[in-house]
Amino acid sequence: MYKRHVYVDETKLTPKFIAQKHQITSKPGARYAPAAFVTGALDPVADREEFLQLLESVSIPVLIILAENAPPKSKAEMEA
Repeated sequence: MYKRHVYVDETKLTPKFIAQKHQITSKPGARYAPAAFVTGALDPVADREEFLQLLESVSIPVLIILAENAPPKSKAEMEA
């Protein structure tokens, strides 16, 4: 996941880095943010249509940023 979605420079993904990320998820009372991100549990909506309805319901400007190096499926969703 880190190689494909988060870091362009794979040299940053050292065993020490991965161990630190794992340690975060093991702490008592931890919110398991890395796991929630990977599984999509942080998303407030279930699908694209629900997201678009949510965008239409707000009356504030929304800035959408497209990641140039996003994985193809993710980028297609961003563009849609």
